[in-house]
Amino acid sequence: MNKIKTFITACFSVFTSTLLYAQVAINDSGTNPDASAGLDISFAKKGLLIPRDTLIGVNDGTTITNPANSLLVYNTGVSWGTPGYYYNAGTTVAPNWVRFMISKEGWMITGNDNITSPTSSYGTTINNNFIGTTNAVDFAFAANNYEKMRIKSDANGNTVRIGIGTVFATAYPSGLTTTLLHIFDGGTAATDFAQLQLGANKTTAGNKVGELNFHASVNTTDRRTASIESYLTGVSAAPNISGDLRFFTNDTVPIALTERMRITSKGYVGINITSPTAYLEVQTLNAGGPFLGAKIWNNRGVTGNYALELNVASTAVANKILVLKGGGTEYASFRGNGRAIIGNTTDDPNTLLDIVGGTSGATSKLLTVRSDFIADNTGSGIRLINSTSESSNVGAEIIGLTLTSANGRSDLLFNVHGGGGAYGGLLERMRLTGEGKLGIGNTNPLATTDIKGFGSSNTTYGLSVRNSSDTYSLVVNDEGNVCVGSLTINWPFEVKKAVTASGGVAKGVNIEQTLTAAANNNKLTALYVKPTFTNGAFTPVDNYGIVVDGAYIKSPNMIYTIPLRQTPYTMSNGAGADLIDCESGIDPDLFDPRGEIQVRIVIRVTSASGTNNFQLRAHNGTTEVYPIVSGDAWTWASTQTGYVVSSPWKDWSGGVSNGWEVHLYGWQSGGGCTFSSAYLLIRPKP
Repeated sequence: MNKIKTFITACFSVFTSTLLYAQVAINDSGTNPDASAGLDISFAKKGLLIPRDTLIGVNDGTTITNPANSLLVYNTGVSWGTPGYYYNAGTTVAPNWVRFMISKEGWMITGNDNITSPTSSYGTTINNNFIGTTNAVDFAFAANNYEKMRIKSDANGNTVRIGIGTVFATAYPSGLTTTLLHIFDGGTAATDFAQLQLGANKTTAGNKVGELNFHASVNTTDRRTASIESYLTGVSAAPNISGDLRFFTNDTVPIALTERMRITSKGYVGINITSPTAYLEVQTLNAGGPFLGAKIWNNRGVTGNYALELNVASTAVANKILVLKGGGTEYASFRGNGRAIIGNTTDDPNTLLDIVGGTSGATSKLLTVRSDFIADNTGSGIRLINSTSESSNVGAEIIGLTLTSANGRSDLLFNVHGGGGAYGGLLERMRLTGEGKLGIGNTNPLATTDIKGFGSSNTTYGLSVRNSSDTYSLVVNDEGNVCVGSLTINWPFEVKKAVTASGGVAKGVNIEQTLTAAANNNKLTALYVKPTFTNGAFTPVDNYGIVVDGAYIKSPNMIYTIPLRQTPYTMSNGAGADLIDCESGIDPDLFDPRGEIQVRIVIRVTSASGTNNFQLRAHNGTTEVYPIVSGDAWTWASTQTGYVVSSPWKDWSGGVSNGWEVHLYGWQSGGGCTFSSAYLLIRPKP
């Protein structure tokens, strides 16, 4: 009964308050509602019990039909959510139930002690307690009311993009997957601080002060693929410090994170070496890995590029641009003045390339030029080129030509450029065959030395030898004529030597042969000359093998030619007379120690008629002796022309001493006679 009364009284009070104030007060004291409240509930030791219901989701619009914005319920949490007070932060059409936060359920500035760690996997929807957003909104961090860092709200759970100093993580290059961590310094001053700094509480040398690791998700003892470390390497009294930077990579063989490169405090860079002594020092491993220590490629594909450039500040020969060593010993160097030396590098090179080597008592092969192409008539060589305006191959070259690749039969060729005309082009000028034959001017030498000239006259030469005063000692012209002592050659073989000093002796040709065998049938021939007669007529004197003029010859088998006249002469019909300018001095003792000689007359007749007679006479200035040969004159028919030879040999008669002059005497009848030259043939009397 009392409960009914109370309910009636409360309803009346609410109705009365509504009529009087348009406000509601619910209490057991009859107190009017507070002026600021639309509903004022006040009970001693009583509370307000909010309607309890079971929501089925954050957007539940079914459990409570058309829930008003700000509608408050207590969700029991049976079907969805954590039990607690929820209000509709949405609309009646699209509800959004939001739970009231209780003490320490949010992240407190004084810390939390009721946290349950998430048990969800990375990349999936997170559970339990976390800081972040549950919808597609970025998570930003601020200080002093300014944003400092942002985690992007990528839809893919496996994608993480964090920007520090920037609201977006940029992709480099543009269009690719964006950077996972982007640290950006928005300052513009040259002294802005570093974007990332690693440090350690280390004060003595030899301690690590920073490490940056890269690792994979493979389940292994060391997941790191690479690492960058820095060590404190020195502390001075000032104090000042020094440090280095070390780079490590992991490998499957051997399985170890190994230091590969180090940059020292001096700026020295060492690859596979921990104590470099140069600005770049590269070492290969003792085992494994490539045999090549360094490789530099330039793949630009256009002209004017460099794969490697080395430079020294001074061009002095003592400065070395590049040094090549083996086992720590220097074997080659390129100097600052552009010269190079191979071998004994303690010396300074005298040319663009010096090759120095060899040991005492040994033949040193200091340079090899080789072609690996194997085929007949191929080879390798060295070319010496001078810069000229000529676009063809100029200069010279030496070629080793393999004629037969099966057995290595080869020739050595010497080619030079003639400059133009008949000698233009880079042509072979000399060849040394594998048989040891030397060919000059020809490619197929037939003798140990085979010289081919460039002409066929007596003024072009195949061989010449001269002394330091440019006096020719030996000359062979392209006609095959030989001269000793002069460049001018008129005979197949000439010796021209002059006596230039008082008491000197000029020797022409000395032929000595010694017969040592005792057998009676041995023969000794020091010099053999065999004149030949053809067509029954006398062979011209120019074709004789040897001509001796004014010399004492001891051989009894020689024939000597004495010119009596060498210009045309006409003998007319008439009595006999000495023919003008047809004479020569004769000393019989010069041709035979006994003074006993025989003679013949040779006259080159150009025209003749009638009968022609010739006779030899001798004069000593006051006395004339004739005839001076046994028998008197020589006579021949008028039709005979050409070389006319008196026959037979006639003995030289007595009464003519040395120093007399021999004249040609002649007479003609029935016509006339013209001859171009006349000779006296002399031989020792058999």
